[in-house]
Amino acid sequence: MLSLSGVFTTGSRLAAVSFVLLAFEGRARAVTITTDVAEITRVASDGSTPYSCPGRGPAATSCIVDSTFQGVGFHDCSDDTEIVFPLAISGLPDPTVTFEVWAGTDDCTQPGATNNASTATCWPVAPPLVPQAVMNVPIRVADLAGNLGVIPPPPSYQSAVASTACVNPGAGTGETTVNVFFMFFVNGSLAPSVAAPPFPVKVKLVGPPACTAVTAGPEQDAIVLTWLPPADNTIAGFDLLAAPRATCGTGVSGFTCGGDAGTCIQIAGTVQTMQGTIPGLTDGNTYSVAVAAFDEFGNVGAASEPVCVTPEPLPETTETLVGCTACTFGAENERRGGVAIVLSAVGIIGATRRRRTSRPKV
Repeated sequence: MLSLSGVFTTGSRLAAVSFVLLAFEGRARAVTITTDVAEITRVASDGSTPYSCPGRGPAATSCIVDSTFQGVGFHDCSDDTEIVFPLAISGLPDPTVTFEVWAGTDDCTQPGATNNASTATCWPVAPPLVPQAVMNVPIRVADLAGNLGVIPPPPSYQSAVASTACVNPGAGTGETTVNVFFMFFVNGSLAPSVAAPPFPVKVKLVGPPACTAVTAGPEQDAIVLTWLPPADNTIAGFDLLAAPRATCGTGVSGFTCGGDAGTCIQIAGTVQTMQGTIPGLTDGNTYSVAVAAFDEFGNVGAASEPVCVTPEPLPETTETLVGCTACTFGAENERRGGVAIVLSAVGIIGATRRRRTSRPKV
């Protein structure tokens, strides 16, 4: 549970602290903003449909939601997902006070962080709201991501266009923590009079770098691959990619990828290890194969340099099995001396059989 209490009235400029004590003509009002982390939800862009998370791999559950943060990826943004914060506000302030929601990578409670063109570091992620005792506040992922790296950020709410916001280069390639602030402002003040503690949202819009050292070997109706993973501590697994090709050449991938630098449509399988097999192929046909890592935010990285392989039946080998048996070639009984002579020898028998042998990896 996040909560913050402060005494709130109108008419003063404030120092930047989490909550402040204001006095106006001797009147004061206690204001509390509370949000229950366990009740935060995600919905689709229509504001009502529960969102189906794109997170992949065993570590990606509930769109990377835990007790301290949420994580959002490219598809959360491009699908126009909203994160809905349930709020409870006690001691509702004077109607002339504005209730606003801002986001930024720095402290949005600092003077001038929200409404000064030269010092602003934060941007509004919702239009001014009418505070209620119990209310749900939806925040679009596109609005969180679209103004990362923008200097100065917009001073008033502007609904981000998802197709632009979700490929924002200002978001970088790693994860960035964007803090969401719920704040009350006295008209004209440079800092909020009451603010709940910030809620962190981790934003990562780009998939991992490409895998390297990919090797591939043919099997019967299949191709076996091994690779080295990229340096990225958010990797959740790997997609194995295969595309039929009549001719293959270096640098020709044969894959069709989306705007998040990697969502290749020719996905042939998914694994969490650094070796995998693409089954169900046709012997004698040439395939272009590659590997792409995906992270726990649901982002798929760039495909590795492709390797061309032709599945084929495993070779047949002929081998000789050698065994022995005790054989009696003959016996002569010299009755005169009463001595029996028995000649024994080791007999060699031969047999051949055919078997399939594993082909060495290349």
